[in-house]
Amino acid sequence: MIAAIKQARDTRTPRMGFEELGMTCAPGAVTSVPIPYTNKGWQHGLDDEQKRQVERHFNRSFSNRADDVFWAAMTFDVPNDGDNIDMSDPEQVLKVSVLKQLGHLTTDPANQVGYKFILFNQAADDAARATNARQKAKAIAQLDDLAKDAPYIVALARIISGHTKIIDTVDGAFVVLSDFIEESAKNVKAFSEKLDPAMGGGLPKERAIVICVVRDAVKRSVISFDRNNNCYTNRALSGSNYGRTEEDVVSFLLQDTNVAHLGFGNDSDEPYAIRRQLATVQLY
Repeated sequence: MIAAIKQARDTRTPRMGFEELGMTCAPGAVTSVPIPYTNKGWQHGLDDEQKRQVERHFNRSFSNRADDVFWAAMTFDVPNDGDNIDMSDPEQVLKVSVLKQLGHLTTDPANQVGYKFILFNQAADDAARATNARQKAKAIAQLDDLAKDAPYIVALARIISGHTKIIDTVDGAFVVLSDFIEESAKNVKAFSEKLDPAMGGGLPKERAIVICVVRDAVKRSVISFDRNNNCYTNRALSGSNYGRTEEDVVSFLLQDTNVAHLGFGNDSDEPYAIRRQLATVQLY
């Protein structure tokens, strides 16, 4: 694999003012590093297979004290303006490993803070960015579809935001989810995982909606935890037992036989229906 070592993108770590220019080290100069040595031996960072390849290539052993002079004399130069790397070359493999071991080099484009260099593979980077762009475009299209279902998009926005915001309109939910998606590729994945299975996610629509109903009900004491009986109970229904955890309550209310307990939020509901009770209180 042909790759390149480039300066990392790090504007946070103070580096004699270079960070203000979007750089980590002086252009035109060279960073030279030796193989670090401690009382535990040579800290080359190689895995077992890489170590065998490097030792075979140089006809030397890291565990042979007679070869210490050879390894001690070895230094690796990295032009600060960049360097091409052939990862099929054992010497280049050792160079990259030593740079990692010393904390100078990262291979993660999303984690460059604190590093001077990044090992950059253009083809792999293009593939990763293209995948992220496709996933983001798909998420945005799914968000447009969600906007047609007010209860669902509001519930999803509340869950993804961790119930830390007041979200009670389609537009408010759309803005929260749109900002979340735009923030990072990690968030795109998290959004997709929270969708209904029919949309490729793992959280059924009805469960998402009922989760929010239950949290509202607990917040307004429509549902409360009875410490004597060690269960959640409906304040308007003496002797009710909805289970010991939020998950128990949600599962109970989602059962077809318990629809009267959940209700629809209108006059046809039983007096003890959770949604009917919530309709009479101020949620926010």
